[in-house]
Amino acid sequence: MRTVDDFALNTQILKRFYTKNISLSPHSENLREIFENNHKLVIALNHGPILAPGAVNVAIADLYLKHGGANRTPMGIIWKHFYKVPVIKKMVAYITQVEEAFNLDEFIDQFVEKDYNDLMVMPEGENCCFGDAITIQPFLSPRFIEIAVRAEVPILIAVHHGTHVLASPLEVSSKYNRWFKKVMPNNSYQRLKDTQTISLPKFGAGKIDIECSFKLYHPTLNHLNLAKNKEDRMQQLWHESDIIRAHMQSMMDEIQQSK
Repeated sequence: MRTVDDFALNTQILKRFYTKNISLSPHSENLREIFENNHKLVIALNHGPILAPGAVNVAIADLYLKHGGANRTPMGIIWKHFYKVPVIKKMVAYITQVEEAFNLDEFIDQFVEKDYNDLMVMPEGENCCFGDAITIQPFLSPRFIEIAVRAEVPILIAVHHGTHVLASPLEVSSKYNRWFKKVMPNNSYQRLKDTQTISLPKFGAGKIDIECSFKLYHPTLNHLNLAKNKEDRMQQLWHESDIIRAHMQSMMDEIQQSK
C-alpha cells in the first residue's frame, strides 16, 4: 500500500499538466486538524464533469501534501466495470489501491482491517453526465454512508470548484425525451428528464484553477440504530445522503458566490 507521499512525484508532474493553481477555500474547515484528529475517514467528494476526476485527484493529493496528510494511505471506490477492461484495470488498481470490485462487506473489511486511512468515493457516479457541472447531482447510491457507520468513522465532505470548465452543458428539449427513453437506462433517463441538460466533455480547456473545501460530518446513524432490514436501512441511508448532498451543495455555493 502506498501513502499520498508515495504518489507525490506523479502528483507534481500531473499538477503542472492539469492545473494553474490549487487552493483551499477560506470557507473550509481546518484540514490539518481533521487529519490529526481522525485516523480513518470516509471522504465523499463531488464528481464534477466526466473529465474532472484526473485533475481532482491531483488537487486533493496536493492539498494532502500541504496540510498534514502526506503519510495517509488512501483507497478508492470506482465504477466496477473499469475492472473488466484489462489495461484500464491496472491503472485503476494503481490509483485506487483496490485490486478488484469488492462488494460492500469486502470494502468494509479492507478499510477496517488494513492500514488504510481514507476511503474516497464520488457518490454522484454516472449522474455527473447531466446538469451544469456545478449543481450537485443526486447520489447514485448512499451505501458509502453505511461503510462509515459500520466502520465507526466520520465522513469528510469535500467539494472542488473550477472543473466545470471541462464540461459543455447541452440543453435538450423535452420533445426529444421519448426518443432518449428508448435507449437510456432508466436512471439516466430520469436525470435527463429532470435536468434537460447533458454534460458533454470539453476538450482543450487548458490548465484550470481548482479550489477545494472540506467539512467534517458525523452521521446521525450509528451501528446500533442502523436497521437490520435492508429496505428500512436503505431508507435511513437515503435520508442521511440527502443531508450530505445539501451540505455539499452549500459548500459549492459558498465558493461560487465568492467568484
